[in-house]
Parts: sequence; C-alpha cells; structure tokens
Amino acid sequence: MTDRAVSAVVNYVLVLGIVTLLGTGLFVAATDYVQGQQSTAIRAEFLDVGNDLAGELSDTERVARSADGDGQVVAAVDLPERVAGSPYRITIEPTGADRGELVLRSSDPAVTVTVPFRSRTPVAETTVEGGPVVIRAAVTDGNVTALEVADG
Repeated sequence: MTDRAVSAVVNYVLVLGIVTLLGTGLFVAATDYVQGQQSTAIRAEFLDVGNDLAGELSDTERVARSADGDGQVVAAVDLPERVAGSPYRITIEPTGADRGELVLRSSDPAVTVTVPFRSRTPVAETTVEGGPVVIRAAVTDGNVTALEVADG
C-alpha cells in the first residue's frame, strides 16, 4: 500500500517539471519573437526618420541657395525622441564631395540603419540625439558655404 503514495508524489513532481520546462520554452520563444518584431519596427521607423531629415537638409540648402547676401538659414525639424520605445542617435557622415550618410543607431535592441543623402554644400560631421534638431545653412555672398545639424 505504501507504493501508491510514492507514485503519486513522483507523478506530481514529473508533471510539475514538464509544465515548468514548457512554460520556460514558451517564454524564451516569445521573447525572441518580440525582440525580432521590435527590431523590424525600429528599422522601418529609422528609414522614415532618415528620409525626413535628408529631405529637410535638401530643402534647407535649396532655400539658402535662393538667399541673397550674407546670413544664415535655420530650419527646426521635429523628429521623434524614441522609435519603437527606444532612444537613438543620428550621425551625419560626409562620404564624398556631394554625398553623405545619416547613420541612425539604437542600443536596445542594437539596430543600425544608413540613409544616403546628397548635398552640394559640405555638411559638418556630427552626432545628435533623437528628437528635435536644428539645421543651419551659412550663406556668404549669396552662396551656401556650410550646413550643420545640431540638437534642437
């Protein structure tokens, strides 16, 4: 008769162990899936943000080229502070005489997206935080001499 009590306890421990393993496996699989979806969302938003900033650089340069005399054209660009719940940074890197790249990076999860842009004016190499930024175009004698992006 004492054998029945042992088999019930062993049965309970085995069922508890199997349920724990299944629960842990599902949790790990769900976590990987969610992180993959977040990375995909960040990439898509980075493309939108990068293209918006590249367009604003182009628009600011175009407006500055139509200016006469000396001065400065300033454009405020309202970019999101976070993408898919993650803070990010934008690095502006000149890559040639009339080309450059906007490199958008988040750290958690680690995602990097590069968006190319064209500019007839040299763009200062810099890094800004995600969020509002300011684009400044220096105009001398009716010519655009420099473009820079700074935190807004």
